Order: sequence, then C-alpha cells, then structure tokens
Amino acid sequence: MAKSKTSKRYTPEFRRQMVELVRAGRKPQELSREFGPTAWSICLWVKQADRDVWRIVVESKGTGGPEIASSRAFIHTPNVGITGASVE
Repeated sequence: MAKSKTSKRYTPEFRRQMVELVRAGRKPQELSREFGPTAWSICLWVKQADRDVWRIVVESKGTGGPEIASSRAFIHTPNVGITGASVE
C-alpha cells in the first residue's frame, strides 16, 4: 500500500484517551485495530505523556531539576568513583 502524502491528525483529547486506555491495561495493538491509529503512534503518545508528567514534576519542585540533572551526569560519568575522585 502506498504511503499517503498527508498524515491523519488526531486531537489531543483522542490521544489522551488512548494513553489512559493503555495505562488501564489495554494493548496498543488492540487499540490500533479498534480505533485506527497505528500501535507505534499509540506507544509514542504514551512515552510523550510520561515525559510530560516528568517535566511537570521537575518544574513543580523548583530547583530540583538541575540537581537531578547534575546527579544523573555524576552517575553516568565514566571513571568516577563513589566519592567523585577519578579512578585510573
């Protein structure tokens, strides 16, 4: 089947409903057959919703965002011990 030149757009409310259904235990493949969007799209909507929730939590904490970001950088820095000293 040929790819269409225009993609179908779904309303934000429809996307929210799909996300809620996935979180309630429905499978994206099942929702795809029933409502039309691809399972891939539904999975992306769920991931985006999770990122949006995380962003809201970090922003509501005020200065917690940079602290979390710097601790992630510390954890993922290679050759760094627990105390932060370089391990050779």
